[in-house]
Amino acid sequence: MKFIGQNRIYMELDILLPQIKNNELNMNFLFRGKSGYGKTLMGLKICSYLANNNYQYLFADNINDINTEATAIFIDEIHLLQVPEVLYKYLDKKKPTFIFATNEFADLKEPLVNRCTVYTFEDYTEEELLDISKLYINNEKFSDDMLWLICEAANKNPRKISNLCYRLNAISNKIPLNNLEELNYVIEKIIGIVDGLDPMCLKYLEILERLSTSSLENISRVSGISKATIQHEIEPVLLYRNRISITSKGRSFIK
Repeated sequence: MKFIGQNRIYMELDILLPQIKNNELNMNFLFRGKSGYGKTLMGLKICSYLANNNYQYLFADNINDINTEATAIFIDEIHLLQVPEVLYKYLDKKKPTFIFATNEFADLKEPLVNRCTVYTFEDYTEEELLDISKLYINNEKFSDDMLWLICEAANKNPRKISNLCYRLNAISNKIPLNNLEELNYVIEKIIGIVDGLDPMCLKYLEILERLSTSSLENISRVSGISKATIQHEIEPVLLYRNRISITSKGRSFIK
């Protein structure tokens, strides 16, 4: 099972999974981490390893379709399941093997968490992010500086890196991307990512700069961006970059 990054998790799973496959061990797993960090990819790789094609991939909203004859079941966005108690009878048997994924912000009921071995996905190193960008970019002549520009433009998020590489691959069919300057021009002027901030982040900042201080509800209403997207995708980036502050009075723009 090959996977870039999350080496600590990978090393333990490399020990556990063969024992599960050989019916020497029974376990359920819960992956927690930021959106785009590879939880679904790793979960599906585990399913494929344990069960070949005899596994299920479900979302929390179609939990009624569980096939107990499957060897492994992967359930994504498990925090959206309204009544997790329906799973406890399966989890206590530890057959089939269940793998759950949830973002790091989600709240889960303690009895569900306690029935799983929990892994929290960590931030990726610069070397790992460069390896991911090399995996998805078509141009083998890209320098590490060019690849790192892609990583920063994608906020060092593996899924966003893969999506940005896909767009750049298509654009490069028509526009040359031979050096750092040409790549930066395309990222800023065509794709609209400036200083690592995508159009949604830039729109949020533009609105907040005009308002100075505002509530989440007002920003969502004015921008047309959902509160969940603002809280889980936009604001973490802007807080990390010290572009906004959040207090009991609301969201404030930092000049």
